[in-house]
Amino acid sequence: MLVYVGYEINTVITEIRPLVKERESGKSLVSDIASEIVNLRYSIHDVVVTVDQAKAEIESIDQNITPLIHEIESVRRDMPVLIDRTEKLMVTDVPDLLLRAEQLIADIEKAGERAGKGAVKGAVKGTIGLPVNTGIGILSSPAKIFKKKENSDQKMK
Repeated sequence: MLVYVGYEINTVITEIRPLVKERESGKSLVSDIASEIVNLRYSIHDVVVTVDQAKAEIESIDQNITPLIHEIESVRRDMPVLIDRTEKLMVTDVPDLLLRAEQLIADIEKAGERAGKGAVKGAVKGTIGLPVNTGIGILSSPAKIFKKKENSDQKMK
């Protein structure tokens, strides 16, 4: 049996074996950790690219939304004036416009009645007058022709 400064070599070997096994399992664990770190490096790159894209989109949205915010603020400032004008229109101007519209409708109805009466009167007069005027025209035509003949005979003499 070998003795090394108070230890038996067999005892030392027996105690070292579990430590060597732990070291071997630790080596595989270190290898797993190293591959995870490599994977994380690639993932971090993808995350950084995605964050940069999101940042660019946010800046674009900010540039587009700023004028819209100014427009909304402008509308907010103008809203009380617009509400006052609308109330004035509803209280004073709209009733006046309605009265004018009612008067215009009444005038149109009267004009329609007059036009209708005139049309009926004209239709009746035309219906009755047409045969009479036609008859007078037919009867007077031979007299006109005869007069024209007399005038031309006198001019020839």
